[in-house]
Amino acid sequence: MHLIPITDKAQIAANYKALTTQLHEKCETKIAQLGFHGGGTNKPVKLCWNAPLHFWTTKEYISPWSKEPYWFSSGINDPDIQHVPDIVCEFNSPVEGINRRLGAFFCTDENSEIWLCHSGGIGGSKRGVGKNGFLAWIQPKLGLIKIDWPGGNQSFAIPVCKINGARVSEQFSDFVHLVQEGKKSLVAELNNTEDDVNKNLLKSITTYFDVGEANYTDEYSGKISYKRPYGIVEYQRDHGLVVRELKKFLKRKSVKVTNTQEIDLIVRKGNSGKIYEIKTETKTQSLYTAIGQLFYHGIDQYANYERVLVLPKGVKQKYKFALRQLKIQLIEFTIVGLTVEFT
Repeated sequence: MHLIPITDKAQIAANYKALTTQLHEKCETKIAQLGFHGGGTNKPVKLCWNAPLHFWTTKEYISPWSKEPYWFSSGINDPDIQHVPDIVCEFNSPVEGINRRLGAFFCTDENSEIWLCHSGGIGGSKRGVGKNGFLAWIQPKLGLIKIDWPGGNQSFAIPVCKINGARVSEQFSDFVHLVQEGKKSLVAELNNTEDDVNKNLLKSITTYFDVGEANYTDEYSGKISYKRPYGIVEYQRDHGLVVRELKKFLKRKSVKVTNTQEIDLIVRKGNSGKIYEIKTETKTQSLYTAIGQLFYHGIDQYANYERVLVLPKGVKQKYKFALRQLKIQLIEFTIVGLTVEFT
């Protein structure tokens, strides 16, 4: 699965307006002074604070170093509590054409959906917080997408949010919180040498893409090659969220949770336990694939493990009956904002 960058001036302008309009909806305007790398700004800045999703974005262009008009920054600290809130991530895109030095850009997928993408250059003014390291860190959480640039060049990028989708703010907030988490995690890696860390991370990225454009590693290891009705990018984006939230849900029950390249999640209890396969759609082909994966991977060391299939809420009764006959447990989920509810 590849994405195509949008380079037309009018389309970029329309997409930027659509994105910022949606991010500013249901937000409260706050006045703050931002904490840029070289110090705060010289004047108060208007921020749009989304309390339920716990993130803010700048409401106007105020970048002190970039001449690009399509720029805004974002953070996760409440401006009423942290009066000089830290910038977690910046989004600056070209007015038209291509500017690979900028971190954000708009792309289209195979269904002509519009995505805000980020190069992974998150900065942070801290040693160890680099583009390559962050791409490898976030890959198993959100996935990476190949970008086909004009002229035949390719690069990796992160699908931040689908701007013509129903969960723009939720997906955006999820990304910004992950950036903050990733920065802390990468700094912690400094117990190793930075060169060794980056070599291992680059190897991880290379391995990820060598297996094929529609395949997934870590959480995305289902090796599903059929085309999904709503696009591989959307599948990958939601799949990562559900995996992370289910892991948190299971850990609250004081159980040990792991995974492998082939199995989404594993709960071990002595010589037995449970293996989990997660799908974000309930189409027949998706169910066939999930059932096959559970039985294929539920052998050898996992022969005594129970099999659990995790699907979106609303599974048809005929499918539930089939799963019971196959002795596969079912967990249904609903995505609500940045969280996932399991039943």
